[in-house]
Amino acid sequence: MIKRILIVDDEPLIANGVSGLIRQLELPLDIVHTVFSSEQALTICQSEKIDIVVTDINMPGLNGIELIKKIKSCQPDSQMIILTGFGSFDYAKEAMSLGLRFFLEKPVERVKLEQALSESIELLDQRDIENRLWIKRCIERSVSLREDIDPWPNVISFPLKIITFHSDSYQLISQTVKENKLSSHLITGYVKDTGYLITTPKNQNFEELFEQLKQNNQLNKGLFFYQTINSQQELQTCFELSRGNFDKSYYFDSPQFFNGTHLKIKDVVYSNEQFSGFKDQFLHLLAQGELTKCKITVKGFFEQCRLTFYPVQLLQLQVNDLLNLLFEKYSLKKDSVFDDYSLKVILLSDCRELQYLLIHGIELFEKQTCLSENTSIAQNVNIIIESYYSQEHLSLKWISNNLLFLNPEYIGKIYYKETGERFNSKLAAYRMEKAIDLLKKGYRVYEAANLTGYSNAPEYFVQTFKKYTGKTPKQFVKQAETAK
Repeated sequence: MIKRILIVDDEPLIANGVSGLIRQLELPLDIVHTVFSSEQALTICQSEKIDIVVTDINMPGLNGIELIKKIKSCQPDSQMIILTGFGSFDYAKEAMSLGLRFFLEKPVERVKLEQALSESIELLDQRDIENRLWIKRCIERSVSLREDIDPWPNVISFPLKIITFHSDSYQLISQTVKENKLSSHLITGYVKDTGYLITTPKNQNFEELFEQLKQNNQLNKGLFFYQTINSQQELQTCFELSRGNFDKSYYFDSPQFFNGTHLKIKDVVYSNEQFSGFKDQFLHLLAQGELTKCKITVKGFFEQCRLTFYPVQLLQLQVNDLLNLLFEKYSLKKDSVFDDYSLKVILLSDCRELQYLLIHGIELFEKQTCLSENTSIAQNVNIIIESYYSQEHLSLKWISNNLLFLNPEYIGKIYYKETGERFNSKLAAYRMEKAIDLLKKGYRVYEAANLTGYSNAPEYFVQTFKKYTGKTPKQFVKQAETAK
């Protein structure tokens, strides 16, 4: 990590000469300031982080020893390199009594300056490692004991920025931190099943690190909760809530990043209304033979579970009970998919597989009962358009893969045969009618585009709208306002 260095000498020629000499050295140093008075140097050290100070010892006003004492009071880890000249021996002795170890005689020799700077860098790095280990110890003791420990050391200052994740990902993430030389910015560790990264809110390396992991496809799955914490108690709560929600990766097939402040307490009592409402609608649509709507209802319910972080084990138990009811009420014969389905429900690795079980149950119901789907393919497609027109991904291929499970080309041909209209034309027309209605109600053009499946293609929305109505959306709105 590059160290920030300050040079101070009341003789500009010497100060600038030392600066020039340091710039010639191949060391990880950034000369952030070269100043000519101790008072100016102190002001800088009181307002920004300085790692190394190279200072003359004999200066007017605030001398070098007084300056060092004041800097050490606000930046105790800073390393000092003292420049001594003729008649400075008494000052040098006092500096040695303060524990300072780097003294260079004027004129400064390159070799000795490089050696002093190199040793200062090593001492700073060692101090940083010690501080980081101490911080890790305090964090992990606090989280493990779940009670306040001794006051935290000064090296830990709030607020802190933290990302928590399941410890299954810890080895990969910690290795990436090392490879990217971010270990001087980030504190990594884990407590039980919870891994963590901690830094200060100003540091942006979180974003860089996880962006690289995503781009390299190194993270296949998992939830990552980020937030800013302002106290030791918030830190403990952060770990507790994270640990209680890692299982929600069940709802996602790729890594997801969430603001941890939105997490719910693990033992929160969930209202049964969400599932009971779905169950009633599911059974009603099944009994009415409205099987496409029933499949759409299943998909909508699972999407709601994902958005609300519905408890995974509770969902598994409720779906198992619903399948039990389905088989008992309609005396359905189980096929190979439903062999030991109660065990499958518990062992399935993600939500999509559980959703598939329910949809397959609907298909089994259709094959074995007289209450099978009584609507045509065209009617089913129209129902799907009405339910999913706001989704950009809606297409014959999506319908084929998710709802009707027929060849998309076949669906398109049958739809055209039964209606005399192409699927894409029908979808566009339905979306435009909805857009017209939204604009009449006062929605903005971009809002109407977002709500009708054009969120990523606003220009195409305008083109389609003009082709359908003969006017651009803005012209349509203006005309409607004039007519009022």
